Amino acid sequence: MDYDLHAAVPSLEDQITSYLGENPPSSRSQLCEALEVSRTTLGRAIKKLIDAHAVISLKGDERTGAGRPSTLFTSARLCAYSVGIVISRASFAGVLLSRGGNVLIAQSVPASRPINYLEALDAMGAMLLERAQTRGIITDYVSTIGIGLPVPMGSNISHSPHSPYPSRESVIEIISRRWNGNILIDTTARLSALSEALWGAGQGYPSILYVRLSNGIGASLVISYRLSGGDFGFTGELGHMRVPNVHTPCTCGKDGCLETLASIPSLCAQCDVSSLSELATKVKNQDSRTLSILEHAMGAVGACCANAALLINPRAIIVAGELPEAIPQVSDMIAHGLESELIPAMKWHIDVVRAELGPLAAAQAAAYASQTTASSIKKESEGTR
Repeated sequence: MDYDLHAAVPSLEDQITSYLGENPPSSRSQLCEALEVSRTTLGRAIKKLIDAHAVISLKGDERTGAGRPSTLFTSARLCAYSVGIVISRASFAGVLLSRGGNVLIAQSVPASRPINYLEALDAMGAMLLERAQTRGIITDYVSTIGIGLPVPMGSNISHSPHSPYPSRESVIEIISRRWNGNILIDTTARLSALSEALWGAGQGYPSILYVRLSNGIGASLVISYRLSGGDFGFTGELGHMRVPNVHTPCTCGKDGCLETLASIPSLCAQCDVSSLSELATKVKNQDSRTLSILEHAMGAVGACCANAALLINPRAIIVAGELPEAIPQVSDMIAHGLESELIPAMKWHIDVVRAELGPLAAAQAAAYASQTTASSIKKESEGTR
């Protein structure tokens, strides 16, 4: 799945919901004047929004024609339009958005161990509905759902009985228990990268390599303001690049993958600690063995980033995930490993920056992507009629 990061021209429906979200209830004539459209054009858009329960019609006090009260319109502020759920190996996050993109509900909880992705999706859906009911949010008219999972979700993933990955069909079945709408499924790393590109550390950069260091290692590419999933949705499997002289078996079925050296569980095992907090404490205390292991692993991450940079020449590398959050120095270690592998005669000007946003922003990006993708598909289908 590809996402265009250029600011999209808002549809008339978007303009109406945005205007009504910022202003008191308005009549047709007020909307026509404010949005500079005809009553006929406005009427068609208003009907679509009322049918989708994104706009509510009210009776006004003013009299029109033969003494009839005018109709006023207002945004259905308490009506959810889209859902975003993102599962990572560290946390589960979900949001409900209104038609205008406002966050109505946001929920984030630590990930359970071991993670069952389908159970996590089901639990987060239940949490969102429970909170919505408590706050009086209407969820009967959700139209789009965006889902992020920390596993490959490409169109031709193998789903044998021994596959560790959930199938797209099983994800859709879980989501359809609660909502009927257009469902977008992508990787957690890609949706997290989308949030950073839209609202976080990646704003303004035309080309980005986003690297997430957590219990696994994922990456995403933005090239010329377009975040791409590749031909089958497999772009960004940086954690499964092989590292020289590393032979540890990986859960993917290969051996010597970057994840076996530089993921949080691998680093903890190498440093003889049981948690990331213990690892961070050893780094803070300047434990020489821990620092040596960490520098070697992050140098390998930097080298893999350099291999990617030699192909795509990004303007920035965004370092994200629980590891840099707990140990900020890893960004500098990665930058050093990157520089040592780039062509010395060229000035690359690649900024290595830390991510700014968390899992709730990724869930919001999932909901946003589901809205924009559904809108794009709808426009394409209308154009073929």
